Amino acid sequence: MSEDIRKGPLSMRSSFLSNQIHTRSVGRFASIGSAFSLLAGFLILVGACASVQAGTEEEKAEADPFEELARFDERQSALIELKSIEARSVRGAEESQAAVREGKALVDELIRAYEEYIEGHPDDPRAPNALGLAHMDLTGDMRRAVELWQRTLKLDPDFADAHCNLGNHWTHVGRILEGIKHQERAVELAPEVALYHFHLGQSYFSFRPQLEADRKWDRQTLWEKMLKESKTARDLAPDDFQFAYDYASTFLVSSSFPAAVRPKEALNAWEHLRERFPEQSATIPNICSYAHVLMDLEEYGEAITVLEDGLKKFPGETRMQNLITRCRNRMPQESG
Repeated sequence: MSEDIRKGPLSMRSSFLSNQIHTRSVGRFASIGSAFSLLAGFLILVGACASVQAGTEEEKAEADPFEELARFDERQSALIELKSIEARSVRGAEESQAAVREGKALVDELIRAYEEYIEGHPDDPRAPNALGLAHMDLTGDMRRAVELWQRTLKLDPDFADAHCNLGNHWTHVGRILEGIKHQERAVELAPEVALYHFHLGQSYFSFRPQLEADRKWDRQTLWEKMLKESKTARDLAPDDFQFAYDYASTFLVSSSFPAAVRPKEALNAWEHLRERFPEQSATIPNICSYAHVLMDLEEYGEAITVLEDGLKKFPGETRMQNLITRCRNRMPQESG
């Protein structure tokens, strides 16, 4: 098995169905409710299905059978998501329930396809890992998902994505130190995967007391490790807003860590976020956070400029007005 197949995550799955279809819904189309949105979603998803189906018969004949299954997963997931949109968008209860039933049938078909593949290819670790993700996203059966990820690691102890999946699950259910060890192993095996660094950095921050007690790390050590993982995730995936935002936001908690306040690094992180993602970063909290960083550097005039620009988008916003007042009060007074 190639290193690329073994190390990397199969996909960046999201949960596709509404709570009527499964129990872990964080669907990307949860807010879609109009007929126009339904049509737009349909066209997008049909395009996704078409792109997956593209390819010559010769290419399909030479394809890895698991890759065929992965393409089926992508097509099926697109259809499942379409049924989720349909269930949310139609007005009649009967039509909505019909869409839910059809979505469930698609989920069942996908699960069966993975189970049949595993029965015929019992030594391929990719399939149980992927089926575990399907259960997590589509059925909510986490006991079965964990069993499948554990089976993956029995087949291939160096399967990075299974380590990441198990680590994320264990930390969420309270087996924190065990989960972090899996997350760390995923980073060791596949240091090029930004998502693994992101999850590990989140755990270092969220479970500080447990790590301090178990590993005897002081706050400064934790800060350095958290910052390193967050920055690595951002640098590995420069087009991902969430990773860039997470790294910049890390500096907002620096006062909780001794000798960790680094206003120049914080400024660079926030400027990178604003330059790379001007629309997504132009929110009230982000504008105020950037102003706070400038204030830490005693760049009060620049902070006022940022806040006044923010008020043009959010007229009368109280937090920005208060920060402007604080900046003016802190600015050196010119002698008469």
